Formats: sequence, structure tokens, C-alpha cells
Amino acid sequence: MSQEPEKILGGEICRETLDLLAGRVATLAGTDREVFLYPHVRADADALGSCLAMQEILRQIGVRSRVIAEESTDEVISFVNTDGAVMGVCGYDEFPLERQAMAIALDNSGGSRLGKRMGMYDSAPERWIIDHHIPDQPDESPHIWRDTAAAACCEMLTRLGIYWQNHFPQLQINADCANILMMGLLTDTGRFLYANTTSGSFQTAAYLVEHGARVADLNLCMYDALTETQMRLRGLVFQRVTSLCGGRIMIDIVTCNEMREYKASEDDLSGVASELRRVSGVELAVMLREVELGKYRASVRSDDGGAARRLALRFGGGGHAAAAGFSLWAESPEDCLEQVKAAATEEMSCAPEHESP
Repeated sequence: MSQEPEKILGGEICRETLDLLAGRVATLAGTDREVFLYPHVRADADALGSCLAMQEILRQIGVRSRVIAEESTDEVISFVNTDGAVMGVCGYDEFPLERQAMAIALDNSGGSRLGKRMGMYDSAPERWIIDHHIPDQPDESPHIWRDTAAAACCEMLTRLGIYWQNHFPQLQINADCANILMMGLLTDTGRFLYANTTSGSFQTAAYLVEHGARVADLNLCMYDALTETQMRLRGLVFQRVTSLCGGRIMIDIVTCNEMREYKASEDDLSGVASELRRVSGVELAVMLREVELGKYRASVRSDDGGAARRLALRFGGGGHAAAAGFSLWAESPEDCLEQVKAAATEEMSCAPEHESP
């Protein structure tokens, strides 16, 4: 076998962990045992992209696998024309657990980030994690490959696919796989606008384009095309959003009644927090949504100073330095909004009375 590189596409790899994982999955080739792949709850394009890419990699080396998603993923991946991979995305109660020989959590560290599937993941004979988020506690297991410098889990999966060619000569990043990986990379870098974008992100993008990724098509479907519902919902938020701390913070909340009125889904609010963050002078943007009576969910964006993650941690959430999320319970939308306003202004060290409509 050729000498393994220290870096691939500008990003570090963990040889020991990837060699160990390659050896473990190789024992499953040609058997009816399966690898179950777990994205986090409310899986985004990076979580699903990394799972689907891993599924394609495993397929090429003769290992059965399936992606175990918590919710319907049709809207997230409908624009990726990869029928073979998408067939693996299914509900968590549609197959026997005895087939699960290995579980891999991608773009998350398992635990509560798996929602109702946590017991399924924990019941696996062997559990692995591939993630780029900052962990809540130090990693101790040898079955974890974490790279917090990676902009996306799909960036890591691209490196894994290249490195594993040392173990599996038949393995290649084909056009379908490249397109899926680019989907996640574009999402988590905000089309290379976010502060987490590195030279390795661009090297990865160049590699994926060379192998068939359709960047223009992905950008059109993921970012440039808005439905009428999405346009009107954005208009509602942009018209009334609250500005705090002299314009450094922007925050709004959308209620269940408003979601019903606009006939909107959760995906229709995707990207709104990032759009608020792009307003000149804004350092922290929070988009809240009422999920059910008393329960609220937040998407937080900030500059790369880490305010998004710190705010999320105040409410038991987490994520990246500049992109994070959390859930909370409150008596009413107004109570929820006031709680988050107070925490956000404290986080940014500014007086709460500095508010404008």
C-alpha cells in the first residue's frame, strides 16, 4: 500500500481511525449485515449528504448500508438526482434491528442529536462518529474521527473517499457522489461566504467539480429559487424583525398560527437567519419558530467570534462558532422572544433598552 498522506485536499486526516474503520467495514463486505448511518435530527444537506456519500462509498466496496432519518428528507435532497442513494433514506421503524452490524453517526456525536433513534444507535454492536462540530465533552473513543477545522462533514467524507482508495482500489468518487458531497459543502459554507470556509474547502470544491459536481444546478435549487410561500414568509420576517444593541442583533419569531396562515413548512424558514446576519452591522441573528404549544426552536448565526454557539449553549443547544441552534420551552411566543432577547443582549454585552422596531 502506498504511503498515506498527512493531508488530503488541505485538510488533516486521522490515519489510525480511518484505517481501523476501513478494516471493520471490510469484514462486512459480501454479507447480509448492514451499516446504519445516522444524520442528526432535522437533518440538513450536510448531514444527509455525508450519510448518502458514505452509503455510496460502502456500496462500491460491497457493504450493505442504509440511512436512518428521523423525518422526511424529500425537500432537502429532492434536487439531487441520485435515485440509488436516495432509496436508502427511510424511517427508523421500517426494518429489523438485527441487521445492524455497525452504526455511524455523521455530522453529529449521537446522543440527543439522534432524537427517537438514539436507542437504535446505542444498541449497535459497534458505534462510530464522524463529525466536525465542537464536542460537549472530550472524545475518548478510538471510534471517533472529529475535525472541527473542517467546514462541513461532506468535506471530511471527500477526504475519506480519497484515502480509502488505498484500502479499496475499486473505490472512486463518481459524479453522483461528488454532487451529493458538494451539496453539503455548499450548505455549511453558505456558498463559501461563511467564516468557516478555508483553503481546504476550495480545494475540496475543485476536486468535486472535477469529478462531476454540478455547482450551478445545486446553487439554483438550493439558494436562488424561492417559492411564493418562502418569499412571503421572508417578507413578514423582514418587515417586523427586532433590532437590538444599535443594530448588532436581529431577532424574530414565527408562530404556529403564522406558519399555518402561510401554509409553510419548517424548510420554508431555512436560510432566514443567515439572511438577517448579512445585514450591515449585524453580528448576531436569531430566527425563532414555534414548533408546538410551548416549544420553540432557534437558528442562530453570528460572525466568527463564536457568539452563535455561546448563545445556543445557554439554552442547552450547540453547533459551530458562527452557526448554531437550540430548543426551549416558554409560556408564549412573547415569553420565548423576551428570554432570547435578554440572553442575546447579555451575550453581546449591551443594554437591553437599546432596541428599535
